[in-house]
Amino acid sequence: MFVRLHRGETRQNFNVWAYGDKNLNRGSGLFVPETGYATNHHFLLPPDGTSFQFSVGQYVLEVFVTEIGERDPRLLWTAKLEITPEIFKDFQQPGHGLYFDWGPDAARYFAHVRPPPQTELPPFFREMFADAKQ
Repeated sequence: MFVRLHRGETRQNFNVWAYGDKNLNRGSGLFVPETGYATNHHFLLPPDGTSFQFSVGQYVLEVFVTEIGERDPRLLWTAKLEITPEIFKDFQQPGHGLYFDWGPDAARYFAHVRPPPQTELPPFFREMFADAKQ
């Protein structure tokens, strides 16, 4: 599973996937029964030094999966997102995160910014960040 984010002519894959609500698990596969499977998903840049800078503007987010036995990924879902100048200014504060919540009446996502969480990262995230600093 991975996501691809588009802004204008820029396109970036976020191919490191983790899922879970309290304890994050590094994603390499996931069985989804007919009744579904609800959890939080987190997508990160590859640990090869790739960087992505958000800016003001319109974005398209695409979610892909590769099913067992298939070679090519399949597009599951697409969403349009927007970062306004006001949101971007708040997002520039160190450690703050950018979130998008669905507005059912407007039928679109709305951005907001949150301060950094006060919890410790799982070991594989700490290791990945430590490797990136070297």
